[in-house]
Amino acid sequence: GERKDVELSVSLVEFQGKVASHCFLRDITERKKAEEELRKSEERYRLTLDNMLEGCQIIGFDWRYLYVNDAVARHGRRTKEELLGHTMMEVYSGIENTELFDIFRRCMEKRISHQMENEFIFPDGSKGWFELSIQPVTEGIFILSLDITERKKAEEDIKQSAKEWETTFNSITDLVSIQDKDFKLIRVNKACADLFRVRPEELIGKTCYKVFHGTKEPLPNCPHLRALETKKTASAEFFDSRFEIHFEVSASPLFNKEGEVFGTVHIAKDITQRRRLQEQLIQTEKLAAVGTLAYGIA
Repeated sequence: GERKDVELSVSLVEFQGKVASHCFLRDITERKKAEEELRKSEERYRLTLDNMLEGCQIIGFDWRYLYVNDAVARHGRRTKEELLGHTMMEVYSGIENTELFDIFRRCMEKRISHQMENEFIFPDGSKGWFELSIQPVTEGIFILSLDITERKKAEEDIKQSAKEWETTFNSITDLVSIQDKDFKLIRVNKACADLFRVRPEELIGKTCYKVFHGTKEPLPNCPHLRALETKKTASAEFFDSRFEIHFEVSASPLFNKEGEVFGTVHIAKDITQRRRLQEQLIQTEKLAAVGTLAYGIA
């Protein structure tokens, strides 16, 4: 019951004055098994490529699409039928004039690999971002693409948020700084730097009490120290004789993911005018009391 694959070769020959057939039989069972395994392997490989989230495409030396998977069609907003057998120039008019195509050409001609992020402009004017890996292969070039449009949008949103935060931070007229547990300045706003007539980056890394108070150690009742110890907002009032300014200072603790305090947000508000009004009110009340007493004696 064993089955064998054979290759049969028959030719006519003359033998002893008669025409006869000359037959050769070759056992090709193992070769056929190898071919079948290769076919199954190619099917598995193609099935894998077809179902990948990344786009896979093979471009021939004449710039025709030889193979595209579903992801490529989705990325390019085309059907497979619109791509296969057509050149890139036929599908995307003008692509040959782009920097992207120059890179494809270099990879094709010089047989070198290249990786990049590319912003692709579709025919309708919309844009998409793709991470590309371009490899030379026997047929031409193989391009692996990953749609990173959402990631790029998220990065742009983060940059915009950071810019807005920076604008807000520097628009605050109070002196705002962020300090670590060792009193080192991590961030200062423009108002804080302007008081000392320096750029904000010149204060980064310096010790806060040396900068703000001109002392070698923290002042008594330091709100930064109390905030670190109590893990709650602490405040105090200080008079800076260098600038003749009364400050109301608050320090609010900053926590990391583990719930540990790693620093504070330090806000110093100029209350000089308020203190002067309070002193004037006290003086007025004293004068009024003296006047009342004098009137009573009289």
